[in-house]
Amino acid sequence: MLERLIISICADVHAQVFETMFQRLSPDVRHAIDRLLTVPEGEQRSAFASLKDYPPAATISSLKNYLNRYNLVCTTALMRVTSKRSRPRSSLTSASWPNAIVRLTSSASPTTNGMR
Repeated sequence: MLERLIISICADVHAQVFETMFQRLSPDVRHAIDRLLTVPEGEQRSAFASLKDYPPAATISSLKNYLNRYNLVCTTALMRVTSKRSRPRSSLTSASWPNAIVRLTSSASPTTNGMR
């Protein structure tokens, strides 16, 4: 039960972090990410999927493909994203963990064997 509780709390915190990051992105960056994740008509993979590929043998054609991929990323708004190291505001602080645990455990519905 404690392991599930910890996993649940971690998932909530991760969701808060990603939501905070998403809210801080400009509309241009959001559209650039959408374009990278969208599979073009007649294609089977997105541009993002091709960016994750390992390079094949170092041939002229493979180098040209990688330069095209690099240029794709350079022409998107993603190159203008700056990294700000800031701590996301979380309503769940270490001081509130005991209360959160009590709330979660008291609201848990036991099953026949007493475990969730």
